[in-house]
This record gives sequence, structure tokens and C-alpha cells, in this order.
Amino acid sequence: MLSAWSHSSHVNAAAQAERILQDMVTANRQATDTDPPAPNTVSYDSVLHAWSKSQLPGAATRAQAILEFMIHSQQAAIAPDIFSFTSVLDALVKSKVPGKAAQASQLLDKLVTMYAETEDDHLRPSQVAYNAVLNGCKYYAPMTCVSCVPYVLQPWE
Repeated sequence: MLSAWSHSSHVNAAAQAERILQDMVTANRQATDTDPPAPNTVSYDSVLHAWSKSQLPGAATRAQAILEFMIHSQQAAIAPDIFSFTSVLDALVKSKVPGKAAQASQLLDKLVTMYAETEDDHLRPSQVAYNAVLNGCKYYAPMTCVSCVPYVLQPWE
């Protein structure tokens, strides 16, 4: 059900996906052997993907809040990955949030830092992440992209 809402074009798809995730979290707190599995990174990524496609005002802000929750959570099962960051970057650059190019660039810097600190391959920055930031910057704040250029020009492993 969560996956269906995350790929839906319905205007309230992201809110519905997030509601299902909240229900999963609540059910997990009162878990029994017959309850559905606890939400994990994939569950959260599905909701982030839904928010990244949403045209609703505040979609990018909502996606950022969910990612921040994942980053600061002490639960390894919901640790963010490259898909988490890419979805939020995509939501940001498509939004009408003031300063979105700078916010996207800062989020990319956070991803790069987290990868450098943890060497977790699930956080390895991808060309998709850099392209999202560059696409957002090219129209709104070209100088914000200057910090991305050294990363983009590095050879990919």
C-alpha cells in the first residue's frame, strides 16, 4: 500500500503515504507477532519519494523534516541512504522554497560529510544527487553550484 501511494499521481498521495508510515510506526510500538513488519529505510524512502513528486505547498519542507528525523534517529533500521537524500534534493529543487539552491547545496554537503565520516556505501554520493543540485542551481543561484563542481568533476569509482 505504501509503495502504491508513493508512485501515485494523486494530489494527496504523499500525505496518504506518510499517514500509512505513521500507522506502521504506531503499530510497531504496540507490536505483536502478527503485526506487519516495523518501518525501515525503504518505508521512509517511499514516503520521501512521494513528497518529492508532490506539487503541494510545503512538500519539500515536509521531506526535509522526515530526512532530519531519519538522520537523528538512533534506529539503524531507519538510517537514511542515498535515495533518502536524493528524494529530498529533488523535492527541494522542484519547490518554490526561497533559497532552495543554497539549501540543496547544504544538504549535498551534509551527505558528502556523512559519507566521509562513516564510509557507508549506502551514503555514497551519486551523480543523480549532484545533478539534482546542479539543476536546481542553474536557474536560481548559479554561484551556489560552485561548491558542487569539484565533486562533479571527480572521476567516479
